Amino acid sequence: MRAPVLAPVFACAIAAIPGTAPSQEENPYAPIPAIERRIPPPAAIDLSEPVREELAERVERMKERVWEIDFTEHAADVGALVKAVDFALLHGEFYREEDIALAREMLELAEARHREIDEDDSHSWTERRGLVIRGFRSGIDDSWQPYGLEIPEGLDLSRPVPLLVWLHGRGDKVTDLHFLDRCRSKSQAFGGFVEDQEEVIILHPFGRHCVGWKHAGEIDVFEAIAAVSEDYPVDPDRIALAGFSMGGAGAWHIGAHYRDRFCAVHAGAGFAETREYNRLSPENYPGPVEQTLWQVYDVPAYVRNFLNGPVLAYSGSEDKQKQAADLMPASWAGSGTSSAT
Repeated sequence: MRAPVLAPVFACAIAAIPGTAPSQEENPYAPIPAIERRIPPPAAIDLSEPVREELAERVERMKERVWEIDFTEHAADVGALVKAVDFALLHGEFYREEDIALAREMLELAEARHREIDEDDSHSWTERRGLVIRGFRSGIDDSWQPYGLEIPEGLDLSRPVPLLVWLHGRGDKVTDLHFLDRCRSKSQAFGGFVEDQEEVIILHPFGRHCVGWKHAGEIDVFEAIAAVSEDYPVDPDRIALAGFSMGGAGAWHIGAHYRDRFCAVHAGAGFAETREYNRLSPENYPGPVEQTLWQVYDVPAYVRNFLNGPVLAYSGSEDKQKQAADLMPASWAGSGTSSAT
């Protein structure tokens, strides 16, 4: 879950000498300066007070209703929708006038799903085909996390079926609300070029916005897979991982660390390490602690894991991300392995 926007922190008078408060180097107890907000950017439009009050009142009412069904089956499919609007209000994530209507639509869908659970204990949306938006409860922080599904009309769900996990690229304004809208609006995987396929369920995790599929975003991938597998006959031996741009970086990272969980890994135009991607020269390297921590995520250190199954990587010939597509085969060759594909 994204942290709330923090108000500026003001220094207390901890020294009798007037002037600027001491830095942390001078005093380790000095307040940490507020972090500049960059991603997601602040709202581009101002909500009128009547609109803000209307949405806030509906969100609070729905949060109470979600609490009523909190631990019933598929409460997350309601909670994720409500949280998306709640966060948009809390963090200022309205970028177009159309986002106001979008927020209302998400609340209406949440209300409809809540009524169905509350009155009939049914979940009709789990039987739907095509584009479906869902949610799960995070084991990390108990938050509701959204995900999208593409379920082909002709896919035979009476037998185990493959699952393609598609990791999205960076989108500074694609917060919970906009991610859910995108997942319900059009096919996303491989640029939408496979929307007519009838062979596989496609899963779209959210991964906590733009964290590069690291830390909590990494765990979200596996919790989303588990959530899908509860409702659909996913074949655990035919789960493939793919993504593009930031999603390609996620495919490199997660694929290397959890190679046994995927039958294939497809990394499209994604970065794979820190030093060369950022074109750092030795005089610009950070301290030894940070350089050591690079190894947690830098993929070349784990390259031999990819020999356990098929890997496909690609990028544009003039794309900066081609650096990773070139670096990884070189890392294979330098790892002492007999072959690289």
